[in-house]
Amino acid sequence: MAEKIGEFTMKHVVSSYSKDKNGNLTARSDWKGAGSSTTLGTAQVFGSFTTNAPLSDGNAKSGAIEFAGESFLEDGTTVANVADGTWEKPENEHSWHIIMEGKNSLGHTRRYEGKADLETLTFTGEIYSID
Repeated sequence: MAEKIGEFTMKHVVSSYSKDKNGNLTARSDWKGAGSSTTLGTAQVFGSFTTNAPLSDGNAKSGAIEFAGESFLEDGTTVANVADGTWEKPENEHSWHIIMEGKNSLGHTRRYEGKADLETLTFTGEIYSID
């Protein structure tokens, strides 16, 4: 069972969009914020979410998502993070619920669960250890 080890809050910075060679829409959004965990302490966090889907799925209610970013710890250490997962848009909500699993540069496996509020452009969530 996964143990909750931390929390985070991030604000949207900017989004960009491109077309891949198959005509799919690639969306990238950059976020910054802060997080804390029982294992690493407090950190400033920067990262990017990337989605890629056929143009015809423009009004999709769920899909795949990737994250890549870095955490800058209070002691000056930098920890890189990558994760893959899914997003889902709940009915009658202007938000995405995101669940991802990934690794950090220290070799730890983590699960991230959160909500991206598309009205306030805030992403908040929890970190779980699944080592």
